[in-house]
Amino acid sequence: MSIDPLLPDNTFTVTEFTDSNPSSQTHFPNIEYEIYFANVGNTRTGAVTNYDLTGSGSNSMLVFDTFLPVGSLIVKSQLQRLFGIASFVIQDAQVLGATYTATGYISGVGTVATHSFMAHPGGLSSTINLPSEFRNVDEIRITSTGHPSEANKLWQEGFNNFAFTEPNRNAALSAFSASAGTFPFLAANTSYAFSVTNAVTSTTVTPTVDTPGATITVNGVSVTSGAASGAIALNVGSNIITTVVTALDGSTTKTYTLTVTRAAPPSNNANLSNLALSAGTLNPAFASGTTSYTASVPFTTTSLNVTPTVADATASVTVNGVAVTSGNASGAIALAVGANTITTVVTAQDGSTTST
Repeated sequence: MSIDPLLPDNTFTVTEFTDSNPSSQTHFPNIEYEIYFANVGNTRTGAVTNYDLTGSGSNSMLVFDTFLPVGSLIVKSQLQRLFGIASFVIQDAQVLGATYTATGYISGVGTVATHSFMAHPGGLSSTINLPSEFRNVDEIRITSTGHPSEANKLWQEGFNNFAFTEPNRNAALSAFSASAGTFPFLAANTSYAFSVTNAVTSTTVTPTVDTPGATITVNGVSVTSGAASGAIALNVGSNIITTVVTALDGSTTKTYTLTVTRAAPPSNNANLSNLALSAGTLNPAFASGTTSYTASVPFTTTSLNVTPTVADATASVTVNGVAVTSGNASGAIALAVGANTITTVVTAQDGSTTST
């Protein structure tokens, strides 16, 4: 881990920030953390300094860079992911008798956990063990009653040895996908949907837990985190797939629903609901099941238009090979003296069923 004293926002991924070896720890859990000092709420002020108390690198601490009183030390996760801290060390407390308070937050609400303690002053270190409530937070703020002249302020204290732990009540997913379609996964959302064609008859889903060790069921069947479920049959219409995550504590659960809508099969209706001429009268009168008609017009009529209306809006229609919008007149069709054959072809949605 490296701490840049010039930046107010220092991101690191470590198991512990320790005296002896602050840079070689592996990240645990797989979350990025921010640590900084603040004067009001959790708004950053100044920078964190990786302070070498002895000059030998053996006792690194996090202290406020100006060494002036400051409101609080903040440890928080990015994207409000849950984490835990089991303990940390406070050293070089400057105020005799000051009471410190660690407060755990979730989404900015500070009623999750509180723990008050006192620390050894004058360069001595104190290991602070936090209660189990601090195992499921997304932010921890450390404050002090401070000195009479600087009430409610930290005063040059150093902090290190933050022991991060897995949250045991985290039932969230970090990723969620399906084989039959796509949808944007957002950590805060638990409801998703997409549609498929009628040709798609099944799908699998692949859920991944945010905290390793949490368990998953998909439609009541256990699924390994990061692995695909078994094939789930899709009926025509809405299909609800329910994914339930159970946290490490065995009782905290979170339910995700995925609605997959499978389209109905394409229509094979190639009928007309009406057929009209701009001149002359159909004989016999139009009927959906009748496909052959005649009409007579006087010698002075040299052209006419045909208006076909399909019975199914998904069908298409042509008149003498030219596409016509259902319910609209075709272009003018020239009439020669004598018999003129006009052919109207309806093609159903399935693309293969036709009626002439």
